[in-house]
Amino acid sequence: MSKSHNDQTLHTYETKLQEYINSTPRQINKAEYPWIDQALNLISKTGKILELGSGFGRNAEYIQKQGYDVECTDAVQGFVGILQQKGLKARFLDALKDDFGSKYDMVFANGVLVHFTPDETADVMAKVSTSLKRRWHLCF
Repeated sequence: MSKSHNDQTLHTYETKLQEYINSTPRQINKAEYPWIDQALNLISKTGKILELGSGFGRNAEYIQKQGYDVECTDAVQGFVGILQQKGLKARFLDALKDDFGSKYDMVFANGVLVHFTPDETADVMAKVSTSLKRRWHLCF
C-alpha cells in the first residue's frame, strides 16, 4: 500500500525535523502580526483557540503572549514533544484523521491547508466548522 501525499509530507517533517527547525526563523515575521492580531480581536481573551499544525510553536507563543488560551496540535510527534517541552499545551492531532473536539472560539492554522488536496481541505474545513462555538471564526 502506497503512502498518501500527506503521509509522505508528515514523514518528511518527522525525519527532517531538526533541519526544518534550524532553517526556520524562531519568531514569526513582523508582517504577520497585523493579520494575527486582527483575527485575535474577533474573540474574547477568555476564548479558547485550537491551533492546527503548530510546528515548534512560533505562532502559539505569540498568541499566548497576547493573553489568549491556545491549544497546540501537530501530526508530527516530534513537534508535539518540542511544544510540550516549551510548556505549551499540546497534543497529537492529524487534521485528516482525528476529531478536533469542540467548543473552540477560533481555529488557527497558518501554512497547514497548503499540504492538503482540495477534497482533504473540504474535509478539514467541515471539522473546523463543527468544532467551533460559532461558525464564523475561521482563521486560515
